[in-house]
Amino acid sequence: YASPYQIMMLNSSQAVYGDRTYTTFFMYLMNRACDANVDFAGCCKANVNTIWIDVDPTLKVNFATLNGTSAVVHVQQDSYGFRIDVNSTQFQSVSVVNPSLISVTVEGAVSQLCPLPSLAPISGLCDVIVEGGTSANANACCPKGVSTPFGLSSPFIPPVPFFQCIAEEATSPFAMSQAQVSGVYTTANGGQVVDYHISLLQRPGCTESGANSCCGMQLQYLQLKVLSSVVVTAVSINGLPTVFSLAPWNQDSSTNTFQGLLLEGLNWGVEDVPTGGFNISISVQVPNTAVVIPQLCSTPPAGSPQGSYGACSFFLHSEDGHCCPSGETNAVIAVPAGTCNPPHMVAIADTSMTFAYYENVQSVATNATDFSFLLTNSNGAGCSKAYCNDTCGWSLAVNEAAVSTLGFAADAGSSNGGVQVELGARAVVTFAYTAGSQSITYTISSPGLLPLESLCRANAHPDQGSFPCAATVKSASVYAMVFFSQDSLVLINYPPPSVPVPAPTVCASSQPMADSCVRVDSSTFNYPDQTSTVFDFFVKNNDPAVANCTADAIVSFEVLLTVPVFTQLAASQSLVPLASASFDQNQGIYWSSTPPSVNSATHYTFSAVGVKTVAEICLQGMPNQPADTCLVQFQGPDSCYVGYITPTRDLSLIFTPDLSSAPGSGSSSSSKAGVIAPAVIVPIVVLALIALVLLAIRRRRQAFSAQASSPSSNDLNEPLAAADGDDAVDASGASVAASDVQIRLPSRSAGGARQ
Repeated sequence: YASPYQIMMLNSSQAVYGDRTYTTFFMYLMNRACDANVDFAGCCKANVNTIWIDVDPTLKVNFATLNGTSAVVHVQQDSYGFRIDVNSTQFQSVSVVNPSLISVTVEGAVSQLCPLPSLAPISGLCDVIVEGGTSANANACCPKGVSTPFGLSSPFIPPVPFFQCIAEEATSPFAMSQAQVSGVYTTANGGQVVDYHISLLQRPGCTESGANSCCGMQLQYLQLKVLSSVVVTAVSINGLPTVFSLAPWNQDSSTNTFQGLLLEGLNWGVEDVPTGGFNISISVQVPNTAVVIPQLCSTPPAGSPQGSYGACSFFLHSEDGHCCPSGETNAVIAVPAGTCNPPHMVAIADTSMTFAYYENVQSVATNATDFSFLLTNSNGAGCSKAYCNDTCGWSLAVNEAAVSTLGFAADAGSSNGGVQVELGARAVVTFAYTAGSQSITYTISSPGLLPLESLCRANAHPDQGSFPCAATVKSASVYAMVFFSQDSLVLINYPPPSVPVPAPTVCASSQPMADSCVRVDSSTFNYPDQTSTVFDFFVKNNDPAVANCTADAIVSFEVLLTVPVFTQLAASQSLVPLASASFDQNQGIYWSSTPPSVNSATHYTFSAVGVKTVAEICLQGMPNQPADTCLVQFQGPDSCYVGYITPTRDLSLIFTPDLSSAPGSGSSSSSKAGVIAPAVIVPIVVLALIALVLLAIRRRRQAFSAQASSPSSNDLNEPLAAADGDDAVDASGASVAASDVQIRLPSRSAGGARQ
């Protein structure tokens, strides 16, 4: 045994970081007497290149130092043991007086670093090799020996700190989340297994800690704390099989409840983590006699529904050993009744389901933000989509930091079935949905005046891209992903004003609408597609039923609306006629018009997103206002009339945008849409009536025939009495008598409501 060196075992110390125990063993590299009689290669004067220590292969070496530093060494653990490559210039004068301290830190609370040595089976010692070279041969010496027991005159006191790793989860650029658990399936060899899916993700924020920053750590290996009863048959990462190992969990060896599932040789930087993370699939054997799927790591929280799975403790370790962040994944809680987990993804446009980011309301008074979402199920008898399925729920990936502060609600009486929240790095809020054709508005409330990006979780889905939010809309057999941002908002609410908005008021010295020459003859509403609400007001001017009626030359018609509908219409401009419409801070929308003639009538129409009641559309609570009515005003230079209208449902009412007022249409500033020409009452004499009707039919056919031959003759935006040029009715073949009844037929280009 020609070697001038020996390894003396000193003692060990333990420390806990991140609820994990680490044991550090200390030893000296020292000089010893070298037998020149067996030194045939000159090894008694060798330096040191490599130190081999036969560390127990069930232990994971986390850190090693030489003379208190890891800067001059390179360590490696493999099937041959633990190897320390050193800078040989450091060890040409090692002596008992000045030994070199070696520290080896392993995971777990252990008492023995090595198995019993083969040369001297004594507990506490290790087989060692101090490999070196001479000036003649750099690799001449590799004597095998056994470490010596502690033999110093005074006890060894470990330096402080002898080992320190940064264990806080927030200091890591990585996060782990338990995503889902598959159903039981049969493998090719006939065994039954179930797959647990755990994702390694990029952490949205990383906190710098101490001198050793872990935000840029290189992940060397990870370990999961799994139940000792679990039989793991395979592990894959993003679908590719990977090597794994299982070892006793020595932190709790007294009960032997857990074991460690180790994935080594990862060498991942945070930049290596793909969008959506690494999907780690763990296949676990299911006994043929099993009634339920076995738990992987722990039991779920008390009160969890059947089919839930407990959280998993994880430990991440950097290549240099300085970073050892640990944490716990989320539990997988079974979804509530009424929700589902469909297997196939399709485009939402191919389904009978629709989803919209509906409204964002920020309240300065309560310092809170309400995010609203509209989910509609249109699986009726007339569904023509490729997937006509009843909606059974939807989920939103939410910000891990915000999820615990959120509140949830749904439309009253919607029987939405409940909400389920999953915490952790893959936090998800899942809403149930009762089957049937309906629209439900769901609201998520958050403290503070927050943007949408603060609610949602980015990179929740591989196809999410730059969208901050990802929602999953589900039916029993298929699901669809909806990615959206603040630009997707349907109802645009302007930021709270710096000064209070004046309270809604009616015009001064108002008179009842019953005394007005201009009045609302009728008001109707409808939900034509179960995603919007259309309102129509049919206004008559110069009603002959009012005695001594003299109308103002210019009249404005105003409807007072609720704030959400007012702000939405101000943004969407879903109004007919559009050109003459205006908005004011009175929370009203008003149209200005010049009455074209006696007995004319006009339809004023708008469309709001969502299925809404009259009280949700029209402002309520004005003095003397009956419930569920709309307050309307007619104002002119010399008059002001106020009325309360009760709208009724009209199933034939739809909304057609006013295309004539679109940019580039060339329309004037005053809308003429919806004007109906006056009908002249014929004499009551029966014979004259019959004759006039027959004459009217003949001349109307002639006029319609001539009008159909003109490409622009069916523009509803021109009153019949005012048509000229290309839009004039060609009456060259017959004169138009004053007694004729003139009827305008709507065309596809006409704006306004169709009844």
